Amino acid sequence: MTVIFTGRKFANNKTKKLKILAGNWVKQKGRPPKVVFVLFDQNLQSELFVRIKIKVAKKIGIETETKKWAALACRPEECIKRIQKLSKDSGVDGIVVQLPLPKKLIPCQKDILKAIGLPKDIDGLRDDSFFWPAVVKATREIISHYDLLSKKEVAAVVGAKGWVGKHLVKMLKKQKAAKTPPGKILEIDLNTKNTLNDLKEVDLIISCAGQPGLIKAEFVKKGAAVLDLGMMVVEKKNGRALKGDVDFAGVCQKAGFISPVPGGIGPVTAACLFENLLTRPC
Repeated sequence: MTVIFTGRKFANNKTKKLKILAGNWVKQKGRPPKVVFVLFDQNLQSELFVRIKIKVAKKIGIETETKKWAALACRPEECIKRIQKLSKDSGVDGIVVQLPLPKKLIPCQKDILKAIGLPKDIDGLRDDSFFWPAVVKATREIISHYDLLSKKEVAAVVGAKGWVGKHLVKMLKKQKAAKTPPGKILEIDLNTKNTLNDLKEVDLIISCAGQPGLIKAEFVKKGAAVLDLGMMVVEKKNGRALKGDVDFAGVCQKAGFISPVPGGIGPVTAACLFENLLTRPC
């Protein structure tokens, strides 16, 4: 029988504890914690992600503000200055620059993200961040809670060369290193040695490729655990819909454990983001 992960239930257990921490914050500082989200241009997917996070923030008792900057009117140098100014604002406790950045700004992405003050980088965007990125932290917690990564299993990251994928591979290697033997981790992306066909021998599949319906049932080993981190807005005849990397209807018939889109990793990611804020070192 396939276990379908219920992200909202998992996240609700976490947000109840975070609400207490937020209340303690108010008692100590006389104000609620505040997070600023930075968005560029009109990106339906990024705007959706931010709306989900804001909804969770309200449940916890965290104040939010969204800044929308036009990429064409904002040179990289200007963008860096604006973020540095936010970082110096004592009334701002967390800053999230929503990725992906517009093509114009991608060559300067590292410098832009580094402009976030280290204590305020609650989404683990900087290379030297205190935290795992929220989506990686959420994935790690789900893997640990359901014991999806035993020492004998083979794991794979689809979309391994992307920003999220690289962090997932790093996290899995760290998890595997603590086990004896450490097991295998396959990295699958464009122009990699491993391909989707190799998933047929994989016990834990984590996909963050950003391609709707990429993972079909034919690629999935019976009983495998499948975590879908993809979430795209796709156009339909009767409007828009959210789709993940995984063909849920087909893969659900073979997988032993699967996270749906929506309602899977997303709510847990939002909760992990604010957990980073409320438990940060300084």
